[in-house]
Amino acid sequence: MVTELVMQNPVVGTVISARRDLAALCRLMAHFGLDDITSTHLSVLVPERPGHYLLNPYGMMLAEVTPGDAVEVDADGTIVDPGNGWPLNKTAIVIHGAVHRARPEVGAAIHAHTHAGIAVGALPEGLLPMSQWSMKFVERTAYHDYDGAARAGGLGEAIAQDLGAANVVMLLRNHGTLAVGDDAAAAFIRLYYLEQACKSQLMLGARGADALMLPPPAMQKRAGFEQNQGTLDHRRDFLPVGHREWPALLRLLDRTQPGWDA
Repeated sequence: MVTELVMQNPVVGTVISARRDLAALCRLMAHFGLDDITSTHLSVLVPERPGHYLLNPYGMMLAEVTPGDAVEVDADGTIVDPGNGWPLNKTAIVIHGAVHRARPEVGAAIHAHTHAGIAVGALPEGLLPMSQWSMKFVERTAYHDYDGAARAGGLGEAIAQDLGAANVVMLLRNHGTLAVGDDAAAAFIRLYYLEQACKSQLMLGARGADALMLPPPAMQKRAGFEQNQGTLDHRRDFLPVGHREWPALLRLLDRTQPGWDA
């Protein structure tokens, strides 16, 4: 199993580990109900191959994806390793290619279509800093107005431009969400908690920001900064965003989906 290896070093840095990370992302998205049949797409950078990234195949449910199914694409969007031979979603190449070109430090990106993410993205005010979950994204949330299915390169570049240089999540209005991170662990944790933040906001119904108890702006900013630094335990062991949770999430897959990393 991959769990023991990742617990020692969550970011192993090999092509094999990148393929496992992509498969883990796919399986976790499905496990937590964050998938959209075959339309969700995810990417993970390939170590030591500048500009190359892996994408999940088009036509497979995320709960089916294994490391061998991952498709490797170069910076120009050309398939260099077809994995097990499945096709790719054109939109995935357009969006993820543009994001990775614009933000070379992004090690993984997830684009999802979820009920809560789409609903909050359709609100004029967008995501409100009303929960500790949502404060993870204070001054780190981008927005992109709906411009149709991103099947042309220009639309991908527009999404990357709106994402900016420092934002870690995006609400694509009337469309879905996007989360990025230094690695698969960070990207998944951000996507997961973005969805949690959106769900809690929707529980308020039609109440706007003026009707809520919100922390002062300075506290919102502080919370966002602290929560994007990582986690600290009682021994003062520090781990980057997502690395505290990632081994536990892989153990979850080992228990519930034996053979996911075969």
